[in-house]
Amino acid sequence: MNKSKLLRFMMVLVPYFILLGVTIYSYADVKGSDLDSGAPKILLLIPAVISLMLPTTYGALIFGIKDNPRPTATLLVGIFMGVTLLILAGVVYLIAS
Repeated sequence: MNKSKLLRFMMVLVPYFILLGVTIYSYADVKGSDLDSGAPKILLLIPAVISLMLPTTYGALIFGIKDNPRPTATLLVGIFMGVTLLILAGVVYLIAS
């Protein structure tokens, strides 16, 4: 396995773990079974579950394709996915507070 591929994959995987951590922290921090808006607090888990597709598809892009795409293209896609996951973590935190 190429070390640069692993580092590029970690660029997306680490923000996903941050999103999971923020989601778990926010879920545990909410008192009762509802958010302040009246929505059930289980809705906090939806972004983490749906965004599981981002590291999965990025891993398939990097490791699964035999004809490797350009490293610059995969780097840009990885940066976009990582930033998106960090924004989602902020949104989950803001919804919970």
